[in-house]
Amino acid sequence: MPIHKLTAYQVVTAAPGKYEDGGGLRLVVSQTGARQWILRFTWHGRRREMGLGSCVDVGLVEARERAAEYRKQVKRGLDPIADRRHRPSPPVPPVISGLTGTAGPTISMPGSG
Repeated sequence: MPIHKLTAYQVVTAAPGKYEDGGGLRLVVSQTGARQWILRFTWHGRRREMGLGSCVDVGLVEARERAAEYRKQVKRGLDPIADRRHRPSPPVPPVISGLTGTAGPTISMPGSG
């Protein structure tokens, strides 16, 4: 099965449709032009599809790397979708303490009090 069939230029310029990169990695371009990566794999005889992210957030190289890692998980007998669900979410960055509780300078409007 050929792998790495897409080029970076094709990813950016592809018309709406589905484009295979090989190894189950697919670029899906919607009618609105939104682009996302999908990994297709077989788990216990059933076809599964797993989103890897939009092309805005995940480039071609990173999508290939993620797909390769998830394919390795499948070969080891792990379900990458279930694994991702049970993994903790990344922490949300804390709000900068110097900004909380301060509104900054204000401007008084005539007649406003």
